[in-house]
Amino acid sequence: MQLNKLPRKAILALSAAMLMSVIFAVQFPLSTTFPMGGDAPSYIETSFKIKNVFSEPKEAIEALRTSWYPVADIILFSTIIIPTDWPSRFVWFGTLGHIAVALALGWLLFRTCGWKAAAVGIALWALTTTDIITHFETGTLAQLWSYFFLLLFLERFSSGAIFSTFILLGLTVLTHPYTGFTLLLTLALALPILFFNKKHFDKKQQFAIKTITITFSALTIIGAIYLIERGQLFNNIVRDGNHLEFINLIRARFGIIFLLAPAGALILATKLKKKPIHVITIFCFSAMALMLTYNDLLGIAMVSHRFFPFMVIATIILVATALPWLVSKIVIRPILQALLIIAFFAPLTINAWNENAEVYAFYESPSRYARLHKDEKAAIEWLQNNVMAPTAVAATTVN
Repeated sequence: MQLNKLPRKAILALSAAMLMSVIFAVQFPLSTTFPMGGDAPSYIETSFKIKNVFSEPKEAIEALRTSWYPVADIILFSTIIIPTDWPSRFVWFGTLGHIAVALALGWLLFRTCGWKAAAVGIALWALTTTDIITHFETGTLAQLWSYFFLLLFLERFSSGAIFSTFILLGLTVLTHPYTGFTLLLTLALALPILFFNKKHFDKKQQFAIKTITITFSALTIIGAIYLIERGQLFNNIVRDGNHLEFINLIRARFGIIFLLAPAGALILATKLKKKPIHVITIFCFSAMALMLTYNDLLGIAMVSHRFFPFMVIATIILVATALPWLVSKIVIRPILQALLIIAFFAPLTINAWNENAEVYAFYESPSRYARLHKDEKAAIEWLQNNVMAPTAVAATTVN
């Protein structure tokens, strides 16, 4: 089914889900300020260097060359069209990223399972702005944006679109190394399965699989070398166990819904004959997300908490596949199905909004020193405008 041939009820469902996603994403800039700490200031510093590319081209090129996420830096720089200051642009940069991921997730689900799964998936993603996926809280927004390119890659790869697949592979790797690493492992698992079963596909799919397999065999090696050379990808080790993440997921605001993931896997498997590449690719991605999230149980313990969002995304894909099917088995009439879905999401939406407000208020508390408040920003701007370099500025440890 094409987008321009969707029935009115599908357009209403998808529009409502996207509106929900936009509202929850916009709650972030309306409730919080610039998240200090981590890599947040370096994003803006790189943007300043890109801004001066014509006067200082070498500095701008070097900043992008040495960045862990040059594509994310360029996207942040593009927010210069927003008429506000850079700290505010950074917050909107994350907001737009969350909305973009909703669109990409919806597109992948629409192409694989139809508009009902797409609407449910977008709505579930809307509820992850805090607590489950913490990019808004920690300011790790490059990884958030990388999901957009990852999901688009999964869809284009599954559709056999060779040119756009190559482009999205590069964009994913250059937006965030952990996402690129996850994608390369997904390909390492999916390509052999697809290649040795290519006789079950049509000629166009066979050509795409052969071309992509041969090319990716070389690109995967190059990409792996690039990721390793970024430094600390394999050295950034955490030793504390991560095996409680699943329990934390179940205890989350809509955790019980994740128990539907196994049912979603079974339902998705029934589409294997009709959408073989889509199904195999999603299963391979889900398997890699699960393995990387719990790599500490394998004795690796490589920043497993940074891979947890991939398991959440994979779980949302499976649950979005299962929920519409289960609802259709409970009630037959479409209007009752819609009311049942609304009744399911209504309390989750209210609860998520209130919990988000509590999280944002927690970080906004002056005692936390985790956000750049107006008075602090005004003080920094005064120093910038009234103190000449190379003046030394002393501050307390807390500040």
